[in-house]
Amino acid sequence: MTSIYNLDKGLVAWIDLTTFCNAGCPQCHRTDPNGLGKIDWLPLLSWNLEKFKNAYPPSTLRMIKRFEICGTWGDPIMVKDILKICRYIIENSNTYIQLNTNGGMRNDDFWWELGILSRNRMQVIFDVEGINQEMHSYYRRKVNFETLKLNIQNFTAAGGNAFAHIIIFKHNQDYIEQILDMCYNELEMTDHLVQPSNRFNKEGKEDYVDDKGNPFVLEEATLPLDDPRYKLPAPHRDHKWWEETGNAMVYNKDTSNEKSHKTRNF
Repeated sequence: MTSIYNLDKGLVAWIDLTTFCNAGCPQCHRTDPNGLGKIDWLPLLSWNLEKFKNAYPPSTLRMIKRFEICGTWGDPIMVKDILKICRYIIENSNTYIQLNTNGGMRNDDFWWELGILSRNRMQVIFDVEGINQEMHSYYRRKVNFETLKLNIQNFTAAGGNAFAHIIIFKHNQDYIEQILDMCYNELEMTDHLVQPSNRFNKEGKEDYVDDKGNPFVLEEATLPLDDPRYKLPAPHRDHKWWEETGNAMVYNKDTSNEKSHKTRNF
């Protein structure tokens, strides 16, 4: 009898290594919309090299085709041992590493060393959503734009494979070509994804308060999904998609103060 689990093809492991993050992106799962800090109920946790080695000994690593080290609850570059963890994976397996980051932390030496280590074995996906500080940090709050660019440049100069993840909102939708030109020609990135945010409510507009107590509004992109400038992972699963497919996004409304906590089913 043939098993439905064919380990010969290898596994894809999506892992979160930390709940620490330097940013305060308004629509992130970990962000409090009132002040853009960490939500109160999320504990601050982070793996070290020893914990990773215990969870993924070489025998387990060899069954894994690719690690997707994502930042659902924190940014993996915030992990103190992230360079050691990547080196351990590369030296003890043929596993490929795909790592997501806002790219706004660490120093030149770190990104140079990661670029050298990662040649042909890793792709780092950087969030790039503007052509200047004001545009980029309208969503990527607390991320220094010049630091991000310098980090990408050090990584790619050392041979690293840098991928641009570009989320489109109303405030940056008219600058897609300029963002891509910067990514390819200035930062030497190798590929990109351009997609509208799928985390808006039905109104396509959400109110927030920043870390200085100033209110601001985040608005959904108005470009149609068939706009040729998009490069979507497909399908685009926003609230319209869930409704059309018979699913529903869950909203727990606090009508007493007109603020809401959103629990998303994706």
